[in-house]
Amino acid sequence: MNEQWNAHVGNWEVGMESRQQQLDRVWKEQLEQHKDATWNEMNGHMRATLAAREEELFQKAERQREREAIEREAARIQADYETNMAAFNARFSTQRLDPRRAEAEGACFPEGPPPIRAEFQSRAAREERQLDGMIRDREGRFPVVAMAEPGPSAGTPAPGPSAGTPAPGTDGIQGNLIDLDDPRLFNMVKALIEGKSRTDGVTKATSPKKKKRIQKPGVAAEYEQAKKTQQALLTAQEDKDWKEITLVYWRGAYGLNRAKDWVNYNGANDQTKLSCAAGLVQAELSSKFYFGCGWATCQWNKQILYHIVNDICRRRNLDPNSYAVPDVKQGYLMALLYGHLKDARSEWSRHQPRGGETVEEARERARVYDEQRRGRVVGNSRKQQKFEKRVNIVQKMVGISAAKCNAVGVECWSWLLHEFLASLSVAGMSSEESEIEDVEVRGVMQTEVVHIIKSHPWRAQKVTEHLLLIDRTGPAVTKGTSGRKRIRTDDPTESYPSPGLPRAMYDTAWLSAQRAMIPNIEDELDVDERQFTMKEVIEQTN
Repeated sequence: MNEQWNAHVGNWEVGMESRQQQLDRVWKEQLEQHKDATWNEMNGHMRATLAAREEELFQKAERQREREAIEREAARIQADYETNMAAFNARFSTQRLDPRRAEAEGACFPEGPPPIRAEFQSRAAREERQLDGMIRDREGRFPVVAMAEPGPSAGTPAPGPSAGTPAPGTDGIQGNLIDLDDPRLFNMVKALIEGKSRTDGVTKATSPKKKKRIQKPGVAAEYEQAKKTQQALLTAQEDKDWKEITLVYWRGAYGLNRAKDWVNYNGANDQTKLSCAAGLVQAELSSKFYFGCGWATCQWNKQILYHIVNDICRRRNLDPNSYAVPDVKQGYLMALLYGHLKDARSEWSRHQPRGGETVEEARERARVYDEQRRGRVVGNSRKQQKFEKRVNIVQKMVGISAAKCNAVGVECWSWLLHEFLASLSVAGMSSEESEIEDVEVRGVMQTEVVHIIKSHPWRAQKVTEHLLLIDRTGPAVTKGTSGRKRIRTDDPTESYPSPGLPRAMYDTAWLSAQRAMIPNIEDELDVDERQFTMKEVIEQTN
């Protein structure tokens, strides 16, 4: 029985082994077939790719050859054109010099006419050509001016002996009075004192020098120095890219796109600040900033900024392709983030109640401040544009007068440029406000946005006259449209008078009226007492 079982088991094992061998053989055959099919497919794909690449290179070479042929043909045509033009110009010039054209050409150019090449024209040459064309096309539109020396006006005090200058022949002594401001008396008294001191053996008293206190730069100065040091090693584009990276991170981390959005920010309290200074707590990346007193120097805000810098560097290391910027120092990034924090805190502080104000009163005060700031920005930009336009007009009139050999005109316009406008500056330009009014355009009434020009009661009358002369001259020397219509009114401006101007530019009656209310009005205006003569420029008829 056992023998039969063993025989049966042996036969089964032999059958299984042969079956396994058969399966292995079939599997190897299928694997070889799959490898052959895959290789044939890859080989076909590679052949197709190589053929396409070869065709692309061939077409590229064909286009390059065609481009070179076109360039050679264009160069040949240009050379022929220059040669023909040179010959034509040579014949034209010699024809005017000598009627015997052939002999003149041979005498002037034995080896043939020289080629004519375009030469670079400098900016001065282009401006000179434009000036010549302007003089030729607009001859009758330029004003003819002359200058008249006015007598001593009320705004300019007549020259005379000042309080600190002694009358001739008095030598600083008027009766029994001595003028201590006279430098001759000062030197005389000084020599007498020094001689008496040497006679009595008195030496000059000296006091021990106090050691100067070295002031430590503030936080803002340290950040600014770190930023400037790093910016010196970066290009303008690299600095711009880093600023963009920090700004995008700042907006994304806090969900606030503008500084105004920080008005209702609820930051950390004073206890958190004191605990951090004592080392009891540490700030984290998600911690809130402290906006109270001492926010710029507190350790709590510095720790948050350090965490932000580390997070930006970590993101840059994980994705260097998205942050294609060079390495920078930590202080540079701290300075950029400190700037964002400063803007946010300033806007938040502006809306906080002060001195017993309510929340509504504080918001109203901030709203009024924002409106005034927007008005100042717009007003200053318009004044700057107006000043630059007037300077450009006067500069062109100086050149036109010089080209026409008009010495009087050169003197007048040069004085308006270097003395009048330079002293008046941007602050002395008129204020403007945009309003919507009905104006007449080519006989048709239309509703347009116009600039209302307000009057300056503090300006002398001649200042306004000179500015009007410059504005009337503008259309003759400028190109393009005149822009929005400007309407002058008698409404006085609410802006404060421009300080630091010469006395002759202020209206005398206005100064007298202000002096009755403000005795030291000259000191507040910082009136320039230097010698400045308000000359009179007269526009003559052609």
